[in-house]
Amino acid sequence: MLLDQIELCLKEATADEHWQQHEISAAFLCQKFRVKRNTVSHYLNLLFKDHKALKINSRPVIYWDKRVLETHYQVRLLDMYPTRETLLQALAQSASGTNAFDQVIGNRGSLYIAIERLKMAASYPQGLSILLTGPTGVGKSFLAQVYYQYCLDQGYLASNAQFVHFNCAEYADNPELLASNLFGYNQGAFTGASTAQTGVFDQANHGVLFLDEVHRLDAKGQEKLFNYLDTGYITPLGGSSKRHLVDVRIICATTENLQSYFLDTFLRRIPIQIEIPSLQQRELQEVKDLIKFFYWQQAQQLQRNLQVHQAVIKVLCSIRYQGNIGSLKNAIVLSVASAIHQATTLVPLKITLPNLPPEILNLNSSHAQVVALQTGFLDITVEQTLAQLITKEPVLTDEIQQTIQQILNDYHQMQYADLFIENSIAKINKLCDYLVFEKDQHANIIPLNFFKNLFENVLATITKDQNIDFTGNTALILSYYFYNRQDSNGYLTGKQARLAKKVVHYFQALNANLQIVVETIDSIITQSVGLAYDLMDAVFLYIFLYSIIQKSQTSALRCIVLAHGYSTASSIVNVVNGMHHLHILDAIDMPVDIQIATVGQKINHYIQNHQIDQGLILMVDMGSLEGVQKYIARDVEFPIAILNNVSTQAALLVATGIQQKQSLPKIMTSVKKQIQPEQQMIYPQKVKKNLIITCCLTGIGTATKIRKLVLDSLPANAHLSVLAFEESQLKDSQELALLRHVYNIVMVIGTMDPQLPQIPYFSLESMISGADLTALTHVLSQYLSEQELNDFNDRLIHNFTLQRVLNSITILDVNVVMQNIDEAFKNYTQLSGQRLSSGTRMTLYVHVSYLVERLIRNEPITTYNWDSLTDTKSLTIFQNIQKAFSVIETEYSVTIPQAEYGYIYDIIAADTVNQL
Repeated sequence: MLLDQIELCLKEATADEHWQQHEISAAFLCQKFRVKRNTVSHYLNLLFKDHKALKINSRPVIYWDKRVLETHYQVRLLDMYPTRETLLQALAQSASGTNAFDQVIGNRGSLYIAIERLKMAASYPQGLSILLTGPTGVGKSFLAQVYYQYCLDQGYLASNAQFVHFNCAEYADNPELLASNLFGYNQGAFTGASTAQTGVFDQANHGVLFLDEVHRLDAKGQEKLFNYLDTGYITPLGGSSKRHLVDVRIICATTENLQSYFLDTFLRRIPIQIEIPSLQQRELQEVKDLIKFFYWQQAQQLQRNLQVHQAVIKVLCSIRYQGNIGSLKNAIVLSVASAIHQATTLVPLKITLPNLPPEILNLNSSHAQVVALQTGFLDITVEQTLAQLITKEPVLTDEIQQTIQQILNDYHQMQYADLFIENSIAKINKLCDYLVFEKDQHANIIPLNFFKNLFENVLATITKDQNIDFTGNTALILSYYFYNRQDSNGYLTGKQARLAKKVVHYFQALNANLQIVVETIDSIITQSVGLAYDLMDAVFLYIFLYSIIQKSQTSALRCIVLAHGYSTASSIVNVVNGMHHLHILDAIDMPVDIQIATVGQKINHYIQNHQIDQGLILMVDMGSLEGVQKYIARDVEFPIAILNNVSTQAALLVATGIQQKQSLPKIMTSVKKQIQPEQQMIYPQKVKKNLIITCCLTGIGTATKIRKLVLDSLPANAHLSVLAFEESQLKDSQELALLRHVYNIVMVIGTMDPQLPQIPYFSLESMISGADLTALTHVLSQYLSEQELNDFNDRLIHNFTLQRVLNSITILDVNVVMQNIDEAFKNYTQLSGQRLSSGTRMTLYVHVSYLVERLIRNEPITTYNWDSLTDTKSLTIFQNIQKAFSVIETEYSVTIPQAEYGYIYDIIAADTVNQL
């Protein structure tokens, strides 16, 4: 597509070391792609509107890739610059840290939104009028001056433009004098006006006029002011026919309530209204930096080194200042004056607690305890720069870009599809955890809560229309992603963009529903919110949503907390989910007089909109669900457990059990043992699901991967569920009883027979060798049609080759690991004189491959039942195994724990018994 080609051309030209020499214009692109100029102009405007292309408004108009420049220079840029020189100046100022707003303490914190809006007002042609509000001393005058300097830096104002500060309060008692100072007056306008005089508007022409205490303007003065805002003309006093045009950027400031002092018609003409936070509302680190800044100013002014005791800084941080920053600065000046008065030498001036003003030292006991812990001095020297002293704002590192680039690199080097999917999901989950739980969230233009509400509504609509079940934290993660995407300067090179398209197509093929969901989110983000959206976002969404949809399609155990009160249930759930950093529990808040039938309807609605296989736990207060089972839909296919007298402690226990993937019986037993609430179980009225179990002796990991191989072999519409279990779970009588309540267990496939009564077992090695294919087909013939059986057999032979099985369950190079295991077999035969059977060898190929992967990932098995290793013969076999398989330890630089050797012993010992 031409749009993609143009975008790629811009990126490659801008990424070049000599990017300034590549001036991409519409004429250049017409010649390069041999298309009409209006077509190229249309696509360039699209890229410009999407904040992807940066425009130089010269002749001809020049374009560069905005994100490439922002990433390279670690700076935020405007979408358009009047000349190429102003862009280069902005980049140079960013590199040297001289940008006016970059020097403001809190520019990436509490003042971020204020500064972004000031920048926006500055970049608008001729500027937008601004009204700064906030209590006395918060820095309104200071920000107005920084705004002026920023306009000079960016070339919005000529270098000789003036900044005029006018305080309306000085003339508040004389409206006529106030108006004459603002707009000027003509000769004879009033008694004593012997000559004409210009006002501050004329003085500030082509510059900035800062109107402080603007609430002192009466209604007539406000009308004159908004008349200028409407027309650009001012009329001197006494000369209605002598109005003239001026070009002034206006910043107003007030400490008062807007509705009480200003005409609505006036406020409507000030498009940028910014509230500056009080010192109390600023972040603690910002207050510390302000303290250091004012002491640094004193050092520069006095040309004298200072030593400020840490207790002084602690006390100054803890005070609530009526005059905000102004009062803080005064306190610091007085402390320096006191230190000078007491100083006897010219050594560095020491500021200690006694130097602080008395009103500051009026500490309560809690302050005194904190101060007592402070030791040492902060050195402030005349030679120091401010940047060396205060907390440096972190350089924007684009974690989103880094993660996506890693995934694209994995795809480029991909050998095994399953491993790529697993690793990609792991990287995306790690990124999501970082964005939600670790990344410092400073203010952004579009607030986080906006995204939360947006995605809750979007996902609710998708759930209803597409019947896709999302986990509870999906909306939250999408909110954090796009909230932080506002800061992201990341971009993809041409090669990466091509890989990104392939990754998108890859995941589209894996799940047909993904494209509809992603396109819906794309439309919302670009059209409704107006944010830029590109291939990087598409890669994130496809992988993240694939993992969510896959997770929702697997078996799930869910829990709802139901409690009477406005937010009782929500409060418990918020606390528990917050402690786990995951959305595990859901809440339903109930009015005190709610009917039991209504509760049943709420539960039914929840069941209809969530994927639930392993069961549902209802935690309720005051026995409020007594008899609710008759209102719950009769066709549910899972057990429902009810726990009465819910508490935060009980909710924590349940959430922990769900997070640890414990079974429903185990969770219920654990809660009963520790808290002893009333419990009841509701089982499905009839078994509706047929179940194939996959299991493994040494953990759920291999069982889960075998499950996937079985699912890939079964027809898509087969009425067979497949669930993975550890062998120990299947030995649990409660777990097994629950499974039999809910499922018709068809068979077990795994690495060790759990010996379930009357349930056939098929070993993994028999699946690989095809030895039991006839018996397996016979069992499945009761559940699959003849055609489905044929399809199953074909896919089974393909999926259960030894090579494919090992590829699916391990990250290792299969050929190499098999050679190493063959060496271990050879060693064992030499030591014991026993040749292992083909079935045992196949089992060990799988088991040892996954064992090595566990050790590499530092997830070894550490427990084993040693009861069978008591006689001399078994100990001899164990020792031979250790010697034989030490080749694995040498090859992979790992140490095989004794417990892991124990499980290898179980496999070989069983073979020994069979050969006897």
